[in-house]
Amino acid sequence: MILPQPTAAAVALISFQIKSGCLDDYQSWQEQVSQTLARYPGFLGHEVLPPRPGIQADWVVIFRFRTLENLEQWLNSAEREALLKTTTEIFIAPAKQQILLTDNRPGQLVSVIFTNRVKPGYEQAFQKWHEKATVVHRQFSGFVSFDCFPPHYDTEHEWVDVVQFDSPDHLNAWLASPQRQKLLKELEPLVESFEVRPVVSSFAGWFPARVNSPTPTPPPAWKQAIAVILCLYPTVMIINLTIASYFPRPLATSMLLGNIISVVFLTWLGMPFVNQKLQGWLRPQQPSVKTDLIGAITVGLVVGIIWLMFYKLTVV
Repeated sequence: MILPQPTAAAVALISFQIKSGCLDDYQSWQEQVSQTLARYPGFLGHEVLPPRPGIQADWVVIFRFRTLENLEQWLNSAEREALLKTTTEIFIAPAKQQILLTDNRPGQLVSVIFTNRVKPGYEQAFQKWHEKATVVHRQFSGFVSFDCFPPHYDTEHEWVDVVQFDSPDHLNAWLASPQRQKLLKELEPLVESFEVRPVVSSFAGWFPARVNSPTPTPPPAWKQAIAVILCLYPTVMIINLTIASYFPRPLATSMLLGNIISVVFLTWLGMPFVNQKLQGWLRPQQPSVKTDLIGAITVGLVVGIIWLMFYKLTVV
């Protein structure tokens, strides 16, 4: 999962799977958790990330606190213990938990989180691999940090790596690099399992992350915006020129209907088509300024041609 740099000093990641038919029970439970957390000192907020088929099997909840002491007060509280006891009928298995500490770096950093279950007895070898990987990572443009978080409690068994870059473009260049692929091969004998949590972005439903892709993160925001305009503009124009005149008045009602039709079309037809056609530009195998520039110009020309067509149709 790729996250903007949190302002919290302590973050807890909780992942779990919900039993079939228990979604309503979970939502009710989560509401109780939210109401309880609101009363705790140092609590800054939380995010609930639902599963995404083929991308992320678990539900993930991110809790952010001002200090580690604030977080531990919540984790060790009787209220939380009581809430967890009620999940036995909702969760398939007990929730997994990781604790992260951050240093409050400023800026719009992006991070990718890796969870490693290190084989017993290979902890020192894993730490040496991490030291080597850090040296390699420093060679990449935009690299900020590569932090390793060992199990925080004796009951935890997973090590968490957080890699930070200053932009999605630099992050994707590192993810697709042969140096990273070599490091992953060296890591395989040291771990029992290895998990990457993909990004959730502003247009996450239209540009889903792909774990098995050389660049599993979604495209940078400016590419997403251009691609959405390419699909949204003709969609809105066609609706206005064809069926909008049949919408009921007042304007607020007709605008609502038009927006509903537009979003439904983009979600299930338009954006999947645009994603497929622009795949080489949105997620290039070898990111470069040249590729980005050529793609942006090409998409701009297509939008211009579409505009010209509608201009000729609408000018009296």
